[in-house]
Amino acid sequence: ETAGSWFSRPDRPTAEVKQIASVSGSTITFTTPIHISYRSGQAAELSRYGRPHVLSAGVEDLTLLGGDAGNLRFQWAALSWARNVESTQWHGEGFAIDNAFRIELRDFYVHDAAWAQPGGGGYAISLSAGSAEILIENGITVRANKLMVARSAGAGSVIGYNYADMGYINTMGTWIEAGLNASHMVGPHHVLFEGNYGQNAESDHTHGNSVYHTFFRNHLRGIRAPFDNQAGGRIDDAAGSDHGPKRCVGLQAYSYWMSFVGNVLGAAGQMEGWVYETTFRNGKPGIWMLGWDGVKPYPTDAKVAATALRHGNFDYLTNTVQWDPAIKGRDLPNSLYLPRKPAFFSAGSGYTWPWVDPLGATKLYTLPAKARYDAGTPFAQP
Repeated sequence: ETAGSWFSRPDRPTAEVKQIASVSGSTITFTTPIHISYRSGQAAELSRYGRPHVLSAGVEDLTLLGGDAGNLRFQWAALSWARNVESTQWHGEGFAIDNAFRIELRDFYVHDAAWAQPGGGGYAISLSAGSAEILIENGITVRANKLMVARSAGAGSVIGYNYADMGYINTMGTWIEAGLNASHMVGPHHVLFEGNYGQNAESDHTHGNSVYHTFFRNHLRGIRAPFDNQAGGRIDDAAGSDHGPKRCVGLQAYSYWMSFVGNVLGAAGQMEGWVYETTFRNGKPGIWMLGWDGVKPYPTDAKVAATALRHGNFDYLTNTVQWDPAIKGRDLPNSLYLPRKPAFFSAGSGYTWPWVDPLGATKLYTLPAKARYDAGTPFAQP
């Protein structure tokens, strides 16, 4: 078995699961649009599953602990959901969504992988094998290796209003892992990240690139909150000069056509020693670290920055909003996927929406998911 078949049909990693609405002769109509061009000149194929997907299955209101091959898996499932589920101390994935279509994962708490190591043993949330149009919303993801990955999957998915922090390697706690992320195996495309708090935004090239993701109205802090390493010791990026790479946005090489609009980057009064554009080679904390490679001789892929769209982002280093001069429009919609304020912003004591406002006098309000974590009530809004 080659790497080309780990998370897809052999050598077909750019893929998406679709639901058929109708078939008329040789014309097949899907219930939702295709999210990227599939070219017949590149031998694009439409294939069917040998078994039916599970439909309309829900998992709610429980705690999962100690799974050896992951805690909760949606595999060959569609139009299904998990809500109010706590997932902890797993090996593999805390939540795995595999060969799936239109799964909703919401109001969840995934934390403390059993062994926070790379290599697939301690990932919190995983999309794989063409899984498409997934909604991951209003959850808490902390203290795992990679907080989320997309492996040959993710088309048309939304990662919205989650608190994602404290991603790490337990035997190398100084390394700041990926936060908001839809990469880790070639093929992911067209994922929207909206309204999240993340230690950073990432796209790695460990097993190939990802393309066409959008990051809208997120707070990308650049370093992790202090926490205890399960292998011993305290991890505090703000106090550790050897912790890194410190970056708010850290797209690795081959991550092309990414869009960053209306985000808030960094933290007020805490950017001493940071630079606006950095590289892995120079080792300086940076707002943007685009096109980096962590393997010697640490080259930089200039096409990453050249194809990135950056517009209307505020950062606490320059204390200004940076605009793309080629784009005339400077109005930011409240959301790219929600028609109105979501219900979880009205629960508890009430919360301002959008909570990330790079153009306002107040840049950041309160994210409900983070408020629940900070209060120690992951399923009850304070």
